[in-house]
Amino acid sequence: MHQLNFSPAEREKFKEAVASVTLKLIDISSAAHAQGLSPNDPSLATLRVAAGKETEREIEALLGEERFRIYREHARQTPARSMVDSLAAQLSAREPLTPAQGIQLTRALAGASTAYSDGGHARLEDVDWAAVDRGAQTFLTPGQFAIWQQGSAHSPYGGSRSMLQLRRTYDAAVKAGKK
Repeated sequence: MHQLNFSPAEREKFKEAVASVTLKLIDISSAAHAQGLSPNDPSLATLRVAAGKETEREIEALLGEERFRIYREHARQTPARSMVDSLAAQLSAREPLTPAQGIQLTRALAGASTAYSDGGHARLEDVDWAAVDRGAQTFLTPGQFAIWQQGSAHSPYGGSRSMLQLRRTYDAAVKAGKK
């Protein structure tokens, strides 16, 4: 909201739009439960997508084209940003990340995600960690980089780097075993 220079009235309208989609999703889930539908029922997915698109139209009307583009980009980077937030918390007592470093690492993580590069939201599961490391070495201090490489920064959008890499190695071994 700060980056987009929201007025107080715009802040309230934005909050209302986000609350509206949340209520729609709750209504969809409640109706599904009452009808005994599985949470993974395809008809529910269609309703959820429609609710999300309706909310995006409301937000775009509120923000205008340019600010909506910035908002969407911010949203696409959320998984990467959450991991950077975790790293920032780990480093806070030792060698805190600067805001500029946080932005650079978020961009490096998002940019190393195939899904993000294809126009979707960043996915930590498909990040090229070596590419992130090459970039991170140029803007993190040696101490920060050492903590980053430990892989313990955690995101609710996929887990920690070490867990994601372990899962990728395991999946590759299972796939090779099937061949």
